[in-house]
Amino acid sequence: MTAPAACVGADDAGDARARILLCSVGLSPQIVTEAVYALGVQAQPAWRPTRLCLLTTSAAAPGLELAVLAPGAALDRLALAWRAPWAAKLRETAVVHTVATPSGDLSDGVELATFADASVALVRELTVEPSAALHVCLAGGRKSAAAAMALAVALYGRKQDRLSHIVVDDPYAAHPLFFFPTPDASPLLGRDGRMIDARSAVVRLITCRFPGCALLRRPPRETMRKRSRPPRPRSTA
Repeated sequence: MTAPAACVGADDAGDARARILLCSVGLSPQIVTEAVYALGVQAQPAWRPTRLCLLTTSAAAPGLELAVLAPGAALDRLALAWRAPWAAKLRETAVVHTVATPSGDLSDGVELATFADASVALVRELTVEPSAALHVCLAGGRKSAAAAMALAVALYGRKQDRLSHIVVDDPYAAHPLFFFPTPDASPLLGRDGRMIDARSAVVRLITCRFPGCALLRRPPRETMRKRSRPPRPRSTA
């Protein structure tokens, strides 16, 4: 089925000057390196982010910093394994936006609304620059957080912006020590006690279409008035 013209999400985002990766992150910070790998290493052609923005909760932020962003952590290991210096630069310039709630999580509608407001504000901010392209990954955090982020992209996403989900096959999905597929053998102890190899992991990037409401905004009122004015009848005299 052909998607409506207003839907955005499948075509190439073009050669944007700034490529911003925004991830929602919960208690499984692996989603960050999985997304970086899927976009910058696995994708053909590669889409290498130049900026990394992470939206998370106060309960998840410490684990994210320790596992992914600390020197020598997952982003540095990915850069070293895949000879990707651009990934190391992402770690150095990454910005973590922490949503503070009473529980530290999104445990009720009020806390979800706080996260949704933060999502909308951040996506709106990141889509201001016309020459930048934004890629939003929904795979991390609670489903309610992903829904809030998707709505924000639907409101402000432009032609060059993208929305995606990451799927990792078992037995690597949510494995606490798996952060990205490796080019060489990298044995891990599976949750069932059997040995697995990170080199064999499959990470799939699924592009999600969104309605692109920013493309459907009404023209200025004066322009609408001119367009709606009926033609004057010609004189027969």
